Amino acid sequence: MPQQHVRDWVDLLEALGPLIAVGAVLIVGFFQAHLQRQQLKQDLYDKRSRVYRSVVDYWITFTKNRGLVELDVLKMLYAELGHAQWLFGSDVVAFLVQFDVVNRTLRTKIEDRNGMRAQGLSENATLNRDIETLTERFDVMIGKQAEAVMTPYLQIYKERGWLARFIASVNRWVDQDQPTSLASRYSG
Repeated sequence: MPQQHVRDWVDLLEALGPLIAVGAVLIVGFFQAHLQRQQLKQDLYDKRSRVYRSVVDYWITFTKNRGLVELDVLKMLYAELGHAQWLFGSDVVAFLVQFDVVNRTLRTKIEDRNGMRAQGLSENATLNRDIETLTERFDVMIGKQAEAVMTPYLQIYKERGWLARFIASVNRWVDQDQPTSLASRYSG
């Protein structure tokens, strides 16, 4: 049996060295891509939570001050809401539009009532009833609806494995996006 020389192993390692280096680079690249994806999710969560927090903080300030809100608070609220259309889906954007309409209407009615009080005019029962109704609607919107609408967007980790994602995409394709040529083959 011929004797194996050390030089043969060295030659083999020299030949495999670049392949090992490429493998290490690929592994590091995949980890880096994964970390960047997680960082993007964290950044998106931070931006979305700032919008949610600004709505809740505004509601707290509005309730505490009985509808009298300073201009700085409104500017801060609308600065955060300006980004919502790019951060959330259409359901949250529709909710925020509804929130804005109720907020503006309620603030206008409260300012009207306060103006009437400042002029020494008698209380308007219809105006007070409108303010009470809008305040209740506003409280329900922020107290219950805001959390229900925004919670799905305020989750960082909802990652599923590749097999679960593949099965879900196939199910979506079969349920919704199946081409008409395939659908005609299988129709009874």
